[in-house]
Amino acid sequence: MRASGALAAPGALVATHGSRWLVAASLAAIAALAIGVRPWLVGRTRAQAAAAAAAVVTTWSAVLVGFAAAGVRSPLGALLAAGAGLVVVAPAALSPDARWQRLDRCTTLATTSVLAAAGWVAGLVASGRAGHPPALAPFLVLVGVLASVAIIGVLVDGGELLGDRARRVAGALFAPVLTGAVVSLHVALGARGGPGLAAGIAGIGASSVLLALPLATTGAQPRRSPDAVLRRVLEVTGWLTEGLALVVAVAVGPGALALVLLVGAITAGAWSLHPDRRTARWGVLVLGAAASWVLLHAGDVGVPEAYLVPAGVVLTVVGARRRRLGAPDDVPLLAAGLALALVPTALLDGALAGRVPRVALTLAAGALVVAIGLRLRAATPPDDGTASRRASIDAVHVLLLIGLLVVVLGPARHALSAAIATSDGSAPNLAGFGVARIEAWSGAAALVVATATVRLTRLWCWAGYSPRTWGWWLVAAVAATPSLVAVDGTPAGFVRWTIPLAIGGALAVHGARTPERPSLAPGQRTARRADRTLLVSLGLTLAAAAALAAAARSPLPPDVPIAILGAVVTAAGVARWRRLAVAAHSPTAAWLMTPWLTAPWPLAGPLLLAPAAIDQAGIWRTPAALAGAAVLVAVGLRLAPPAPEAADVGHDPAARGTTDRARDLLLGSGAMLAAAGPGVRATISAVRGPDPARMLAVESWSLPAAALIGVAVLALVRSRPDAARSRAAGQRRWGLAAVLTVAVAPSLLAVDGSTTGLLRVAAVVTTGAALAISGTLSAGGARRDLGLALTAVVTVAWTLRDGPEPADLPIVVAGCLLLVVGTLDMAAVRLRSTWRRLGPGLVLTLVVPLTTGWAHPTAWRLLLVLVGAVVAVLVGAVRRWQAPFAVGSAVLMALALVQLSPASAAALRVVEWWMLLAVGGAILLGLGLTYERRLREAKEAVRFVAGMR
Repeated sequence: MRASGALAAPGALVATHGSRWLVAASLAAIAALAIGVRPWLVGRTRAQAAAAAAAVVTTWSAVLVGFAAAGVRSPLGALLAAGAGLVVVAPAALSPDARWQRLDRCTTLATTSVLAAAGWVAGLVASGRAGHPPALAPFLVLVGVLASVAIIGVLVDGGELLGDRARRVAGALFAPVLTGAVVSLHVALGARGGPGLAAGIAGIGASSVLLALPLATTGAQPRRSPDAVLRRVLEVTGWLTEGLALVVAVAVGPGALALVLLVGAITAGAWSLHPDRRTARWGVLVLGAAASWVLLHAGDVGVPEAYLVPAGVVLTVVGARRRRLGAPDDVPLLAAGLALALVPTALLDGALAGRVPRVALTLAAGALVVAIGLRLRAATPPDDGTASRRASIDAVHVLLLIGLLVVVLGPARHALSAAIATSDGSAPNLAGFGVARIEAWSGAAALVVATATVRLTRLWCWAGYSPRTWGWWLVAAVAATPSLVAVDGTPAGFVRWTIPLAIGGALAVHGARTPERPSLAPGQRTARRADRTLLVSLGLTLAAAAALAAAARSPLPPDVPIAILGAVVTAAGVARWRRLAVAAHSPTAAWLMTPWLTAPWPLAGPLLLAPAAIDQAGIWRTPAALAGAAVLVAVGLRLAPPAPEAADVGHDPAARGTTDRARDLLLGSGAMLAAAGPGVRATISAVRGPDPARMLAVESWSLPAAALIGVAVLALVRSRPDAARSRAAGQRRWGLAAVLTVAVAPSLLAVDGSTTGLLRVAAVVTTGAALAISGTLSAGGARRDLGLALTAVVTVAWTLRDGPEPADLPIVVAGCLLLVVGTLDMAAVRLRSTWRRLGPGLVLTLVVPLTTGWAHPTAWRLLLVLVGAVVAVLVGAVRRWQAPFAVGSAVLMALALVQLSPASAAALRVVEWWMLLAVGGAILLGLGLTYERRLREAKEAVRFVAGMR
């Protein structure tokens, strides 16, 4: 019955044949079925919630299809369905009388909210098009109001029914939903712009901020404190909405901007009345000053500083006087006065009376304020770790921070604007935006910011958000950003990206070499580690920014600055791993330093070097890549193990093993660069076809690359500890394989039917034979296997080269090498089977020429096969080797059969048949007379052959 009911509704939906009314009815039946199956799911809470959500979705679909059948347009139908869903579902989900579980309430409410949001967005998009229904705008407002009421209901009454998570989600949606309602009202009134929209959005943000504490308290469960998370969510979304209103107001005009700033100032003032939000009074100061400055600037009242500077000077003097007398609240007065007096001038361009540029005046004022801050004395905390983590802000901090802010907003911004104008060609002339003008302002601003940062770091190093963390990043941004923005194809542009790249590399290497103290005494600060991390991160970031700017705007190939960045990363990684290897020698720090030694970021250096080597545009690239690889390998070979700092260092084998990681990075980078540069160049030359006039055009790149890789591999293998013999053997195997691949692969690809191709084949065959024979003599399986594999590959290339030599000659040569290797192996170990060691070589040396001689008979080939088979039989008989004896005998019999078959066929055509019968009978009679002796001889021959190896 249940299965029939579950299949009936979908079956009806299939049977509608496209009729909208029938589709709506079928969807309604499916919704009823989804509600009806809930009693079957007793105890399965998630399944019941999913059924409820499915019922909501199908009901929504049924309503939409019904409206479409009635001729209602889809946007209006979506809005009607959204309104109906909110009216029906929201009260039911918030009603304590409804027999729903908490998960059911949350699921249905969330599903309805998503569908309502989709309908509202569809209606809002349709309202901007021509020909939309007249009732669309009122229903937009209706849906927005209903959604706002539902959100407020969840915040007020949803604590016990829906839980804290649902209320927090509603808090995150409070300001956006009410903002949507305001936008809907604005659209309904027909106003596409104006200050009303900005003011309404600002009011919503203010409501979210000011109602955060009441809503967090009202909707909380009984006997519980206000939800701190909900309060913070409401406050954050409220201030984000204020920011949105500010963006809208900027597009409207200065009047709307000033209004939004005033609303924000009032909101911050009311917010600061709470005891735990007193720091919001700084927002009142900033927003109020900004609003007044906007009004003055927009009202065309002349110079705004004439109205703001006097008030700022008065506040500054009063604050300084209160500090001198030791009265409270001196810091806010100083901050307010300095902000009013200096910030507007920093934000404005142009010149004051007497043609005094505002940017120069701002730089001088900021430097003066910082100088005063340097001269004043501040209460410094004790250096024994007993100071509080959040100390009060002193007047010295205010002076330094205001001076820093003014310099950033003034000269640094001016330098960035000049750089942008220079880069996009909008600069009026070089006198106003000259080459030196950019670096003059940015350098002076960076000097002031660095001075303030040094002083702030000394005063504030014990507190959170220390200038040690962000100050030097700000210095680098102020100094380098304008120059990097102004990078172009001129010599000045080249200097603009090379100097930051060099400075960043120097900072990264110096930071990587900074000593670390892994064990700290109680109360001792980790300043050295912080300095190291800061310098490494700052240097690499600065170098990366310079490289990216050069790659994007410099006329050089983009991979050249990226390769320089790779060299910087590699150098910093080498310095870092060597420094950590020294620290890891300490017995107490080895376990702490080992994870740092495996950090992967230094491995990015070789990856950044690879593109410049792989790109073959330009004849200078391959020699440059080869020279760079040689330098890396040479430095890696010359890199001595880091000197330990303690007297007992070097006795720990594990610690000694960590000292080679920096050396391995250099050697591996050099090998990779050699393979990616000359190796790829040789391969491309081989595939495209080398110049016939240059006989060694391929080998001139592949052999030096292989030599460098071989040196690097040999150094890597020898640097491994003696205990790890198996690992060293594995590295020797793949290292030799890499060397052979780089050296031989281009030559094999370049093999052709010319004399040069034959010389390449001969050289590779000689190399493979030498490796195989030497490996066999020294019992080295790696060299022997690689030599045989190389011989097999060159045999294929030799066979396919279509030269004048016989086609089976390469196979015979390979077989001879196999016979030599097998013979040496048999001589070393007497218990091995000859079939395993000599069988493949015998087949290639004797059977293949016999087969080709049968197809294309030549006297010299048959003579060589005959001599080889006789030698094999004799050697097998003397040495008692089964494989040579058997294969040689079989080849001799086959050769005799091949040679006698034409004569036998001719004789059969001449001789009578009775003579053949007579000869056959005589042979059988002779065998019968000597049967016992022949049988005994045959058994002895079988035992003789079976006893061979």
